[in-house]
Order: sequence, then C-alpha cells, then structure tokens
Amino acid sequence: MFYTAYRVPPRAGKARPVTFVWNGGPGANSSLLHFHVAGPRIVRGDRLVDNPESWLAFSDLVMVDPIGTGFSRPARPEFGAEFYGTRGDVASVAEFVRSWLLLHDAEGAPLYLVGESWGAGRAASVGYALQQRGIAVSGLVLISGGWGLTGDYGDAALRAAVHVVDMASA
Repeated sequence: MFYTAYRVPPRAGKARPVTFVWNGGPGANSSLLHFHVAGPRIVRGDRLVDNPESWLAFSDLVMVDPIGTGFSRPARPEFGAEFYGTRGDVASVAEFVRSWLLLHDAEGAPLYLVGESWGAGRAASVGYALQQRGIAVSGLVLISGGWGLTGDYGDAALRAAVHVVDMASA
C-alpha cells in the first residue's frame, strides 16, 4: 500500500496528532487532497508552491492510496478480490493504519481519519474497525459531506445531518 507521510518533531514530548487522508473511488488516489487541500505543497498553475493552509501545521499527515488506487496494487493480481470490495478495502486500510502507528511509535497520538467522496464512507468504516480493535479515533473528517453513506453507517437523521455541509456550500 503506497503512502506519503509528513511528520514534524513533537514539542517537549507531546505527541502530535496523526491524520490519515485518502480520496474516494473507484481508483481515486490521494493526490487531489495531497496537492490541492492538505499537503505542505499545492499546485498553482504548472508549479508546486508552499501551502499556507497545510494541515501539517497542526497534525502529521499520512496520504494513503488504498489498494487499487495510485501506486497501490495487490502483491499478485489474483489477490485483487480480497481488496476490491467494501469489506476487504476497509480491513486492509484499518490494518495499514494500525501497522503504521506501531511502526512509527505513534500509538498514543491523537488519530484522525479523513476521506473524500466514497472515502468518507471508508473513513467511517475504518474508524469503526479500529475502535473494535481497541484503537481510539479522535475524529473523522468527511469531505463531500458523506455522500454515498448507506444505512450501515447510521440512521437516516445522522446521514441527513452530514449532508448539511454540501447543501450549505451549494
């Protein structure tokens, strides 16, 4: 699973939050959020320039391309079916987040999950999967207001509430 991580040394031993960011699908990699929203550099015309609104100012960032997006592929093509469905996608991303936190000594850091478009549903599902494994999630950011969330993610009132952001911007 391909990712790009940006980390800043913490101040006086205080753990910095870690934010995992992914796009939706099908096949959408993290570059839109990476180079147009959250990353330390953004695209302006034909150049990369400093992003004065980068989320790196307040959280370490891990831009994730789930299997089947960007450079992320199954180890062998015949393993694709294990990832190309909601359950496999959620399980693989949840395991990636868990493993990344362990490998980078960030288990105690505040954890945020960000998903855009279909990735909003992934963020909700991965958050639930992590909490089921005893990993606290401090918050979710659902870009695009969680369009595509089904009854599996909450009751009708909750799903309607997450659309307010899109309705207000429209």
